[in-house]
Amino acid sequence: MQTPSLFRTRRLLVAAVSLSLLILLSCSGRDERAANEPGSAIVEVPEELSPTKGYILISLDTLRADRLEVYGYSNTSPFLAELAESSFVFDHSYVHVPGTLPSHMSMMTGLVPWRHNVYPPAGRLPETTVTLAEVFREAGFKTAGFTEGGYVDSIYGFDQGFEVYEDETRDVDDTFAAGKRFLDNLNGDSFFLFLHTYSIHTPYAPPARYLSEFDVEKRPEGVLEPTGTNLILHNRGHWQMTPEALAYYNKIYDAGIRWVDDELRSLFAHLAELGLDDQTTVLITSDHGEEFMEHGRMLHEQVFPETLRVPLLLHHPNLDGQRRIDHLVTTVDVPVTLASLAGLSLGDDLDGTSLFDATRDAVRAEHHSGATHAAVAYGKEPGQAFVRATDRSRPRWTREMEITLRESRELRLQSYHEPRDITVLGDGPSRQLRVSDVGWTSLAIEVGAEAKTVRLESSTCAVPARLGTSEDQNCLAFRVRGAPRVHYELYDLTVDPGALMNSARGTLSAPFRNILRWERSATAQSELSPAQAERLKALGYLQ
Repeated sequence: MQTPSLFRTRRLLVAAVSLSLLILLSCSGRDERAANEPGSAIVEVPEELSPTKGYILISLDTLRADRLEVYGYSNTSPFLAELAESSFVFDHSYVHVPGTLPSHMSMMTGLVPWRHNVYPPAGRLPETTVTLAEVFREAGFKTAGFTEGGYVDSIYGFDQGFEVYEDETRDVDDTFAAGKRFLDNLNGDSFFLFLHTYSIHTPYAPPARYLSEFDVEKRPEGVLEPTGTNLILHNRGHWQMTPEALAYYNKIYDAGIRWVDDELRSLFAHLAELGLDDQTTVLITSDHGEEFMEHGRMLHEQVFPETLRVPLLLHHPNLDGQRRIDHLVTTVDVPVTLASLAGLSLGDDLDGTSLFDATRDAVRAEHHSGATHAAVAYGKEPGQAFVRATDRSRPRWTREMEITLRESRELRLQSYHEPRDITVLGDGPSRQLRVSDVGWTSLAIEVGAEAKTVRLESSTCAVPARLGTSEDQNCLAFRVRGAPRVHYELYDLTVDPGALMNSARGTLSAPFRNILRWERSATAQSELSPAQAERLKALGYLQ
């Protein structure tokens, strides 16, 4: 394959007029499946995308879109930037869950996670559910998958439809080498190949040569290793992130992307050596992104753009030049589109549709626990909004809290370790409330015709580690019962792409409330083997 030339002039599809956020909220966000009318046998694709001999699906685990050059970053991914010059580039691609297992299963089935219902730690896909690999295999394609195990292990049902499925603990170079050996032995057969790597995932550990490219000589003194376990401990408040630590983690994450980018270049060069470059369709994406303290945490534990927005590039040999696609898509569209490009059908009653279908106006997402929901709506003129709903039914120790009430309510507060004064800030003058540490202290809040925001603050706190009660390093002051079960946050991604400025006021519109309200059935769980449990611990998934 000839490497495409570096950036040609991009066609940036930006409209001149933005819809107001109020208009967007009133017209966006209806139930996703109803909006997309799933169930068509073969979806439409552009005419120039004729069927090819081979199809490759590549998942770069934990890669967020905004860390690639093609999405405005620098120095991490020169090959992907070159490849994008002759590819479809999807600018607004989202996942439904920022988690490896459910997100990848959606890529294989065309079903959103709460329909395929395969969740950690040991959910399994029913054999009656049709997978993308099964569709290709039944059509006579050779099928193979090479992954790095963990939550893409065969025990979850990912091997359905694959003649060869390997899920070994290894790095991207070995995984892609296994894919190259499969290509070497095709003997002219049509094929479907799935490649997956954790080499961008924690523990961030790119080879030394890539660390030097990003000006990293060694781990700074006092900075913990970037393992999943260590970063989870940070998220739970057991140690404080420093600027030096955050800068180091960012650099080695970027170095890992550069490592994987070079392996992609090698893979495409191998396709060219075999004469398969003009006979193969390749789709490159990710299962979720990664947090770097944008919203106070590391890893991918929250539903925000940094964890939900992923890259998506579709390379087809017939495509001449780059095509930027700016309508809303999700990775549940991936299997439906790949099957349709081959003239095949994944089946009926699916949640996915064509990546080239511009009718989707909303995506809903959830966190593993189901406690945090999100909806992304896309306005046609353009304009985007991001809504996040957090379950606050559990009281949590904190030093300050802001609560929006839409009706009069009695809150109950309890102090940590010793009585203390809590400042109550609202529309009028502030007031002090003495809160007990042995029982609940009542706080009555009167709300009139409009919603009322109340802020609670403590000037003092207690640290459990210093008191000798636990190793918790958090500064704890009080907790609240009786706060609204759901707390809504609203972000206008048109002007705030990082979702940093909550603009929620008053009551959310019905479409957004509806898309955030859904239930899933209980997940069927099987037993994890000791070896699988150890692999998941190494990746930071289990403690």
